[in-house]
Amino acid sequence: MERVLTRLGFHRRPDPTRESLRSLYASWGRRVPFDNVRKLIHVRSGDTGPLPGSTPGDFFAAWLKHGTGGTCWSGSEALHALLTSLGFDAVRGVATMLAAPDIPPNHGSTMVRFGPERYVVDSGILHGDPLLLADRETSIAHPAWGVRCRRRNERWHIKWRPLHKVDGFECRFETGAVGARFGAHVRNPPYKHSENG
Repeated sequence: MERVLTRLGFHRRPDPTRESLRSLYASWGRRVPFDNVRKLIHVRSGDTGPLPGSTPGDFFAAWLKHGTGGTCWSGSEALHALLTSLGFDAVRGVATMLAAPDIPPNHGSTMVRFGPERYVVDSGILHGDPLLLADRETSIAHPAWGVRCRRRNERWHIKWRPLHKVDGFECRFETGAVGARFGAHVRNPPYKHSENG
C-alpha cells in the first residue's frame, strides 16, 4: 500500500473524503495507464491461464515494476481494491460500451458512495474528476473526453469521446454494485478474449 500511494504521489494515507477521491482519481489517471501490453503478451503466447492483472496484487506488482496498466476489468478491480483499503465505500460495476447495438456487457468500472451520492471513477475512460451519477444530467469539462452523464430507461449513460471515435459514444451502466461476482468477469469476461479489449 505504501509503495502504491508513494508512486501515486501521496506521502501519507489519505482519508476517505470527496476531496481525497478527487486527488486519488486524478493521480490514477496521470500515472496508471489504460493499456493492453501484458494482455497482448499473454494472448499471443497462447497462455490459457488467468489474464494478467486478474488480481489487484498482480496488477500493482506489474505497475510498480514495469509501469504497465491493464484494460478495464483489471484496472477497475485494482482501483476498487485500493479505494476500499483506504476506507472508501467503493463498489464494482458492469457496463456496456455501446460500440454496436445489442452487445453484451463488456466494461468493468468502479463507483464510490458518499451517503446517497454515487460517483464513477472509471479506470478506462479516465475522465479526470469523479463523475456524479444523478437523476439530472451531470458533466465534466474534460478537454478531450467531454464526459456527460444522464439517466435514461432506468440506467445511467455516459457519453464520451475516445480517441478512435471523436464523435463519441455511450457507456451504459448495467448495475451499480456486483460484489464478488465481479471477480468472475475479470477472469472470464462476458465477451470473447481479444488482443485489443
